[in-house]
Parts: sequence; C-alpha cells; structure tokens
Amino acid sequence: MCFRGKSGRRSLGDIGADVACWRSELAVEVSRSLSLSLLMARVPVEHAEFFTLSKRELHTLADRLIGQEPVAVDYCVAFVLAETKGHWHGRARAMMCRRLKHVELGRTSRTKLLACILQRLGSGEFSEQFKDQLRLALHLDRAQSLRACESATTSDRPHVRRYAQWALSLPVVHSA
Repeated sequence: MCFRGKSGRRSLGDIGADVACWRSELAVEVSRSLSLSLLMARVPVEHAEFFTLSKRELHTLADRLIGQEPVAVDYCVAFVLAETKGHWHGRARAMMCRRLKHVELGRTSRTKLLACILQRLGSGEFSEQFKDQLRLALHLDRAQSLRACESATTSDRPHVRRYAQWALSLPVVHSA
C-alpha cells in the first residue's frame, strides 16, 4: 500500500516515491485482470486444461498417436475440437490431424471432428495450417466435406473461398 500522507505538505521525494508505488500497484492489478480476462475470454472452461500445454507437451502428445494409444487418441481428438489459440496450438492441431488419418477412430470421434472442421471452414474461424484439418475432414467423409466446400465457395470471406477452392481441387486419393 502506498503512503498517502496526513498533511497537505509533502516533499518532492515523497510524491515521487508514491507515484512509483502507485504505478507498481496499478501494473500488478492490470496484469492480473488482463491475464484473467484473456484466459476467460479466449478459453472456454472445458478447454482450460489445453491452454497451458507447452510446445514440448503438445509434440509428445502428437507422438503418442503413432502408437495409437486409446487415451492419447481421445485426448488428441479433444484437443483438435478445442478452440484454443495458444503458442504452437495451430501447428500441434495440424500435426495431430495428419496422424489421426492413420488411426482407427470411433463413430462419435469421426462425427465430432468432421462437424467441427467443417464448421470452422464455414465460419472462417481457423488458424494456421488449416489445410491439414481439411484433409482430415476429406478423409473422414469426402462427400460431406466436398458439399461443405462447395457451399463455402460463395462465402463473403476471401480466405474461406480460397481454402474451399483448394480442397475442391485436390485429387481423389484411395487408401489401401
């Protein structure tokens, strides 16, 4: 707490010390409220656990998909579905999508992933390396994904049209 003084007469040094103290208190308060508001505004409660994951932790999680560990698969699906925008989250999401194409997913996971990715395309709310998410959507249900891309070509957002046209131009790839 800064000294506010009892008398009206204060030395210049006292006033300078008080100003420095008030700035410090204000900076701490602004930092607390800004951090809290950013956290609350950007990350829904159900996705809060993903917000703090580091690049190394995300990379390790994506690497666990190679072994097709059921817990890792479920966690990665949940992360791809999460609306987080933390450091390296877009790249981690892309890496997970590339690897999820080689994992046997349950019907619920496939449906949720497809709906989420196509909703992101339609709304234009996606981040870096979204093409990997679109490739996963095409892998999960090509017909529904192509219909969504056709619809997205008439969007008023240029980046949505660009991604939709890119997806429509991809050749059909048959997996063995």
